[in-house]
Amino acid sequence: MTSGDLEAVRTLSLQLGYDITPELLRAQFERVAGASEHYLVVALEGERIVGWMHAFGTQLLYYEPYVEIGALVVDEAARRSGLGTALLRAAEDWGRGHGYAEVRVRSRLSRDEAHRFYVQLGYEKEKAQYTFTRRVAP
Repeated sequence: MTSGDLEAVRTLSLQLGYDITPELLRAQFERVAGASEHYLVVALEGERIVGWMHAFGTQLLYYEPYVEIGALVVDEAARRSGLGTALLRAAEDWGRGHGYAEVRVRSRLSRDEAHRFYVQLGYEKEKAQYTFTRRVAP
């Protein structure tokens, strides 16, 4: 993924309900692009971006280090074409190459189709949970 891809990344993100401003997306991209623990990739159909993924290495005290898929988006018109599988396998390969033995992905409870996709590729449902957020920005 390059900074020139961000408009397409934002458009695809809107399909999943993630409405991020172009300014914030650019700032976030600049923060993580090039960092060795982050992997950003796009999927192309010809020259058109039809998918993207952000994976990153995570280390918590109570788990062995693992790769987390922060985002995996495939254009609605390109789903069931193998692109999602290719993006997921790319994250697995990247993680393996960086010494991680596990990949984790979170998926909103209402996304049944995504859940079937992950299970079909060998991922196991671990748990359901709530996310609690509190803004603390100045």
